Amino acid sequence: MILKIDNLKKLAACVWLICLVVLSATGFGPWLVLHKRLTGYWLMVHVTFAPVFALCTAVLAVMYAHNLSFDKSDRLFLLRIFRRRKPYEEFVGNGSVIVMKVCFWLICVSALPLFLSSVLSMFPLFGTEGQEIMFQTHRYSALLLSLFGILYTYLLIRTLLQKR
Repeated sequence: MILKIDNLKKLAACVWLICLVVLSATGFGPWLVLHKRLTGYWLMVHVTFAPVFALCTAVLAVMYAHNLSFDKSDRLFLLRIFRRRKPYEEFVGNGSVIVMKVCFWLICVSALPLFLSSVLSMFPLFGTEGQEIMFQTHRYSALLLSLFGILYTYLLIRTLLQKR
């Protein structure tokens, strides 16, 4: 059975979303609910799902980069919002699609410090202060990626429901 590219995209997106939920729950759960650091079984689950999440993020970034790139209709929509549209330019575009594109690219950008901070902290390159900086970078990058991921998922579901 040959796996189609669209099915691979959907599978990667579903696995990415499941990993996002698990990593957010295990990463922020102990800190928000128990007021403790990530240790024990929470840490093992977190570390188990992290490489799968990183792989899915890379796959989705490559597969959706062309589809979610900005084009002329997005520029015209933004020019209309900021009242800089020329009279002969026709209005085309959808605001939620532009926000989805922005969220996608912000997810890709925030994933880089998220992954690098966790991988680089495993090497003895940084002292105690450097490890703390890596931890804080990881935490805030994860928060940003989670927020953008939630917003992107919400807009995607809303767009799919509107097409029905």
